[in-house]
Amino acid sequence: MLRGMAEGRVVRFEEITRCPLEVQDSLLSLLSERVVAIPKLGGAEGMVFARQGFNVIATANTGTGA
Repeated sequence: MLRGMAEGRVVRFEEITRCPLEVQDSLLSLLSERVVAIPKLGGAEGMVFARQGFNVIATANTGTGA
């Protein structure tokens, strides 16, 4: 995800519904604000801003198949 943001690429995220809710919540804020903070890096290096072209394609399995 971070590499996709930094390079302005399309990222594929499979089975988003199988991730913990905390991961899903962080993805929502990442997509709406297009920035992610990495506290351990600190300073300007601790902020990753999405470049133009960044997008996420996510798949979900709701388990309601036949």
